[in-house]
Amino acid sequence: MPYVESDIQKGLLQRAFQQLDEMEPMAQRLTQTLSEVLNGKRRLPTVPRYVTSPVEIKGASLIADTVDPVTGKRERRPVFLVGFGHFGKVRKDLEKFPRMGFNLVQVEMGVSDILPRKGEVRLKKLEEDILPLLRRAAQANVRVDLLISPHYMPDWVLQEYPELRQAREGFLQYSLFAPQSLQVLKEYLRHFAPHLRNQPALNSICLSNEPMNVEDPQSPPQLAAWREWLKARHKTLLTLNTRWQTNYSSWDNIPIPTEGAPYAEFCEFNQEWTANWHRALAQELKRYLPGVPLHAKLMSGLFLSDREQHRGIDPQLFAEFCELNGNDATTFYSHAPDSPFAFGWVGTMMAHDLQRSLRDAPLFNSENHVIPDREQRVVPPQHGRAVLWEEAIRGLSATTFWVWERTDDPQSDFAGSLLHRPAFIEALAHTALDLNRLAPYVAALQNQPPDLYLYHSPLDLVLQGADAVVARDHLYIALTMLGVRVGFVTERQVAARQLPAGKRILLPVSYTHLTL
Repeated sequence: MPYVESDIQKGLLQRAFQQLDEMEPMAQRLTQTLSEVLNGKRRLPTVPRYVTSPVEIKGASLIADTVDPVTGKRERRPVFLVGFGHFGKVRKDLEKFPRMGFNLVQVEMGVSDILPRKGEVRLKKLEEDILPLLRRAAQANVRVDLLISPHYMPDWVLQEYPELRQAREGFLQYSLFAPQSLQVLKEYLRHFAPHLRNQPALNSICLSNEPMNVEDPQSPPQLAAWREWLKARHKTLLTLNTRWQTNYSSWDNIPIPTEGAPYAEFCEFNQEWTANWHRALAQELKRYLPGVPLHAKLMSGLFLSDREQHRGIDPQLFAEFCELNGNDATTFYSHAPDSPFAFGWVGTMMAHDLQRSLRDAPLFNSENHVIPDREQRVVPPQHGRAVLWEEAIRGLSATTFWVWERTDDPQSDFAGSLLHRPAFIEALAHTALDLNRLAPYVAALQNQPPDLYLYHSPLDLVLQGADAVVARDHLYIALTMLGVRVGFVTERQVAARQLPAGKRILLPVSYTHLTL
């Protein structure tokens, strides 16, 4: 109500009345529900609520202590951690979330907060923001995921190490191929990570935000790393030239390729390098925070698309050192009247099924986009419920939705977001409560083994392009619509002979290089 009053005072009448149009039916439903309860015509279901306690991973599920709000009975059972990110408003509203059915937030802190200038260590952000937030969260029965934001690299680092200055895409605007990047980040971790020990509300650490590794093809650090990788793989130039059907006379002449088998190898090299860079961060964090689960905010589109393999993201490599299957997935409502589905579920759910096949661990979508930035159209609240439920039965046990903020700037990324849509928040709250009420049953669905598997090969996505993507997507849709639980077997798993016993593996397209 204060938001609506503020909007009216500012002259934002359309937004004010949109919110009133949603809240009046909500109030009527609540009045009717409470009347039926008081008259003995209806009994409200009891939802065991998460209370601050150690959380353990068991398959796709998170297990923690809960308390029945009616009887006070304490029980250890599966829980669903649902909440929001990622800035000032979640900090301010932290204590409100449990009363609404939410129990998780994601916040961030970056390198520039701790190492603002050369030779200076500043713990103000940690001592005045992160640690007090963790203490408040423990009191409020809310868990906190901390994004350590390596993309907030202070300017002095780039001045001190000019080799880091390479033209790049994405959040990480410094070369991952130059060793100084990890050197500085390890120093950053050394100063703040020990202070997070024994924090009961600390749920997990997110290693990076929407990582990718796309650098200028003329970047000296990248070219040097690429050529060393080729030497390790092919051993001799004769072998490389024979395989590639080229005639390079020196390793130093080999550029970053853009097509064919050499390009496919570059994609593989880049995926390994990006994962190993994050692996080094993970190993350093585990020195200071053993037992705290790690994940990275992998954009699902990057590892499913044939056109994005060069960006360096292979979730299987991240699954080797992350205890949670982290992602950043986008699932939007379909406004088009001729759309075959109510929302774009295929990419998100396929990515979830793929990640669940790579590591028997919960999914954590820590930037759950269900409404496009700056969207002003009505999005039905049922959309949020459907997305959260579909994700949950596929193994999602933790999620923070984008974004718990309001703005009056129509060009802001926050415009049109959740905090302008009361009915949408109500739908997410009821769904979070339902998931925790039915947690043992949903956990059983999460941990159900696949009925069959689709073969997934990043190499063939590069070599066969859209043909491989279209065939895979059509097959996945058809199987899902038939009620089949779909898993994935990857090229790396086949090479290691890690095949599911007694299960069928379907090949979406012809793979001439595949030997099962």
